[in-house]
Amino acid sequence: MREDSTRPNPLLIRLVAAMVFVVLVWSINYTVAKIGFHYVRPLALAAFRILVAGLAMLPVAVFCALRERRQAGAGQAGRLKRMSRRDLWNFACLGFFGIFLNQGIFTVGLSMTSVGHSAIVVATTPIFILLAACMQGLERLTWRKVLGLIVAFAGAVVLGAGRGWDLNSAGSRGDLLTLLACISVTIFTVLGKRVARSYDALQLMAYNVTIAGLFALPVAVWQARVLIRAGEWDDIGWQGWAAVGYMGVLSSAVCISLYFWVLRSLPPSKLGALSYLQPVVGTPFAALVLGEPLTRDLLAGGTLILAGVYTIESDASEKG
Repeated sequence: MREDSTRPNPLLIRLVAAMVFVVLVWSINYTVAKIGFHYVRPLALAAFRILVAGLAMLPVAVFCALRERRQAGAGQAGRLKRMSRRDLWNFACLGFFGIFLNQGIFTVGLSMTSVGHSAIVVATTPIFILLAACMQGLERLTWRKVLGLIVAFAGAVVLGAGRGWDLNSAGSRGDLLTLLACISVTIFTVLGKRVARSYDALQLMAYNVTIAGLFALPVAVWQARVLIRAGEWDDIGWQGWAAVGYMGVLSSAVCISLYFWVLRSLPPSKLGALSYLQPVVGTPFAALVLGEPLTRDLLAGGTLILAGVYTIESDASEKG
């Protein structure tokens, strides 16, 4: 019987479903963090979030290590790659740049700026990923991609003009920190693409997130002591811990694992397209829940940035 070529690819359907879920969780994450700031200091929220993600993935990391040992003892090849010292270094780099540094800077930066500005700045991530991929010879610049870069840059100028680019203002510093977080996730994505095909996706993320939790542990202990001394520990309440749980378990442990699973099948710049969908969902959600205003510079600059990134991502000259 001849197979119907028009039938949807089951793997593609699962990849799209995973990407939609990740976009929704990450878009709502902005508002959850803003609510969490009412109960937890930004640096404490960032450290607790990463530590909770590491604790959530620790049992998975132990399971992967035990399964790897059983396979090695039985002489089976298995799906899990035996860890070497070089592998541990790769996991440490991914955990540091993609989780500890990225999520720490992002959370602190979000506390200084609005959800709309933060989401729009995050939407520039595919641009950095594209430039990094081109520098490494993984992709090539075309006239369409260059046009997209110019349009997106114009949007960034418009967005910044609304702030006046005054680094003395908390909002501008928050936008700058968010931009640094975008650069760190670019390193995470490009480096992750190199190693993603060599490991089981669950194994890779279990080790990455667990190691990131180790990086966050001393910061979390320090911040816990600060909160206790300031008499703020009991004020966290269930709302603050719920925000930590959402950001740590769902947004970090679960969604980053799905991100890496999708990364095994898609090129970095295409996966980076997830970023430009976040302001489309996150900004209206924040306006509805938090009452954040949709300013003229936010709408104009955001529209240009999204148009520029779409122009880059819709370039059909690159086969994924």
